[in-house]
Amino acid sequence: MKKKIVLIGSEGLVGKSFQKLYCQKYDIVTVDKHNSISEIEIAKDIDSIVFLAQSEDYKNPELTENLFQVNVELLFNTLSRFKNTNTKFIHFSTGSVYKNNQLDLKTDSPLDDMSTNPYVLSKIIGEKCIQAFSNVYQSIDIVRPFFIYGPAQNAQMLFSVMIDKIKKNEPIKLSGEKGLIFNPIYCDDVSKMIDILINSTDSNHKIAYHNAAGKNIHSLHEMLTMAAAILGKTTNIEITGNQDTQLTAEVNSSFFQLETNLEEGLRKTILNE
Repeated sequence: MKKKIVLIGSEGLVGKSFQKLYCQKYDIVTVDKHNSISEIEIAKDIDSIVFLAQSEDYKNPELTENLFQVNVELLFNTLSRFKNTNTKFIHFSTGSVYKNNQLDLKTDSPLDDMSTNPYVLSKIIGEKCIQAFSNVYQSIDIVRPFFIYGPAQNAQMLFSVMIDKIKKNEPIKLSGEKGLIFNPIYCDDVSKMIDILINSTDSNHKIAYHNAAGKNIHSLHEMLTMAAAILGKTTNIEITGNQDTQLTAEVNSSFFQLETNLEEGLRKTILNE
């Protein structure tokens, strides 16, 4: 019998990727903008809840109703509705919860709980809310993603914006020769990570934290050069200073074998493969 997976936020980049890769392996029940968790039958045979929902107001400098409803209220309602000691709960938070003055972020690195950024605070509140449910689920995994990319991604995300600028030959300003130093991760690798968590045998009712990031560290300048070559274009890069920004995450070695290299991932993203 297939494991039943409830996928909250199924229309996003990772949600679509997960369904594409695992629609035959799992019985996937989807929740998106067009339905509600209240429409999903509470059944004892639900193996895992995967909470991927993200507010569209993540860049809004103010705390909007949608930001709170999705990142906090919907999360709480989902945790409350499906609580079952035989069910796993996998929640996608964000790598932005960490204080931004750290290098090689680890899952136990300090959180930015004094931040005034409403998106960051809503994610931290969500993580704190989950702690109250640690004894009513078989296991809880909190995933903090860093620079996920893939085909048909939201136009406001970093990779989409950069690729669009290359296509239009628009200037791209970098604060240093490398710009951003980071370890992005391809969407299918994130989906494979979810698959591993679903099938994990660890069920001690404790919360486990994971960074979702690539194994290899790259620079934004390097990414732009690769993307331009795939597109058959040239980059219009302007170096505006001498201060590169580093935002890299340390990743659990058990996920290293999932790596899609950056060039391969960019090719799939740009050619929509």
